[in-house]
Parts: sequence; C-alpha cells; structure tokens
Amino acid sequence: MNFFYWKKNNFSFIDSIWVFYLFFTLAIIACFFIWIFKKKIYLYFNSNSNKKFLFKTLNLNNVFVLVGIITLFFNLIRIIILIATDYPWKWELIPLHLCRFYIILISILLIIKKIHLIKYFAIPCIVGSLAAFLFANLGVVQSFIKDDIKYNSLIKGTVEYENAGTNLGVDNYFFWDYILTHSYVLIMPIFLTIVFNDKAKLKLKEFLLGNLYLFIFSIFIFFLNWICFAIGQKSNSPKIQVMLNSNWLYLGRDGVTSLGPLSKWPQSIIGLVTVIFIIDCIIYFVYTLFEAIKFDFKNKKINFIFNKNLYKIKQ
Repeated sequence: MNFFYWKKNNFSFIDSIWVFYLFFTLAIIACFFIWIFKKKIYLYFNSNSNKKFLFKTLNLNNVFVLVGIITLFFNLIRIIILIATDYPWKWELIPLHLCRFYIILISILLIIKKIHLIKYFAIPCIVGSLAAFLFANLGVVQSFIKDDIKYNSLIKGTVEYENAGTNLGVDNYFFWDYILTHSYVLIMPIFLTIVFNDKAKLKLKEFLLGNLYLFIFSIFIFFLNWICFAIGQKSNSPKIQVMLNSNWLYLGRDGVTSLGPLSKWPQSIIGLVTVIFIIDCIIYFVYTLFEAIKFDFKNKKINFIFNKNLYKIKQ
C-alpha cells in the first residue's frame, strides 16, 4: 500500500484516533480564538480599503479569490487520486456530500467575490463539520468491507479479503484530507462572517432561508440517490452496482447508523433533515449568545449585550 491509496496502511483509524481528535480540538480552539478576537480581525482586514496583503501584492477580495482557487485545486487533486487508485465508490467523485458540497460552494463564492452569501449556510457548515468529526466513518465499516469484496471480487482466505474496506490512519492521504476538509468547513464560515461582517452578518431571516435551501437540496439528493441505486441494481456488473450505490448526505440506501431507525432509508429524508434542523436551531441560539458577548481588551472587561434583532425576520 502507499500513502495515496484508499486502503489501510500500517496504522488503523483506532491507532490514529488520538491524532484525529487532537486536530478536531485544535479546530474548535481556533474557532473560539477567532470569535474572541473578532473585532481585531475585522479591523485588521477592513481598517483601510486600499490595504494590500501577501507582501503587499493583493487587495482583500483578491486574497480570497486566491484562497478559493487553491481550495478548488486541492479538491481536484483529491478527485484525480480517487480515479487513479480505482476508488470503488465512484459516486464520491461528484462532491455532493454536505461538507464536500459546501467547500466547493465556499470556493466558488470566494472566486466570484460573493462571499457575503455565506451567511445562508454558515450554520449548516458548522453542524455538518461537527457531525463529520463526531461520527467519522474512517475505521472498520461493514458496508465498505462488503463493497470492497464485491467490487474487487476478493477471494475468501486471501490477504486482500482479510484487509477489505478502508480503515484509514495517519499514514494515509485520505485521513488527512478528511481532517483538513472538515476543519476548513468548520473554521472558514466563522472567519468569513467576521471579516465581511457588514454584508455577511447572520440573522434569523438568512438562517431560515439557508435551512430552506438545505431542505430543497436534501430532497433533490434523496431522489438522486434513489435513481443512481435503481440504475446500479439493473446492471449485472458488481462494479457498477457499487459505483452507483450513492449515499450523498447519508440519504442513500446505506444511510447512516448513528441515529438508528430515523436514519434508515426511506424515512431518513424526514428523520435526518429534522434532526439537522433542530441542531441548526440550537447552534443559531448559541451563536446569538456568543454574539452578545463583547470583549473589551482595552479596559479588560467582558460585556453582555443581547441583540434582539437576531430573532426578528423583518428588520
């Protein structure tokens, strides 16, 4: 095996779990520090509209255009690696999983200089990335094992059969790709809403619209998963059956086991979406509390000024 292959190398996910949660903790800490110093961050980027960054070569918008291009580039590299290593789950080449979709969307908004639109999906980004860290499926997953055996026609008793599945650790590219991708989706929306606070400030109207867009997107993905699965099942090829057994947003036939019956097909379209909306509401409430906390470093004070406007749709 090698670093860029999707199978287990020397270290399993269990061997590497402390590294995984160390980076998760660091990402959470980074979010808190960004929020605590949000006023300083905002002033640093916005105190002078003519200010240049990156060795005084680019203005603020062009810096983020560059960030968007780099982000898209690394996502393209991932897709190339998936193709080159004959990754069985070809449906993942199309980035429609929640965090993969949002990272592409963030990149596009950065490139076209429409960063303020992030206010519509900042909360779902945070919820999606937190869920990805807390319910990571990088270890031994029975459905992955069965698919690997089926896709590659593995023979029982062989080394390949015994090592079927993924089970990714620190010596695997996809382990780090998972960590960095979900850290990005967690941190960037918070950072961008602070830097572009005047236009990207999250309010109740944007929060509700963002969840409506996510609901519509989820319905589309549910039926797309269904169509892909149906096409795959009509094929006599085991490879095509695995390739098209899509599970975007965990709304496919495989679903996700974390929520029990609620997350099983077909009730997953109701169960998962409802759970996500409830969690989104909780995170929005927490956001309004954090928004009320004002750090006065000059006078060494912490003030609490609650903004009732964050709960008004019309302002």
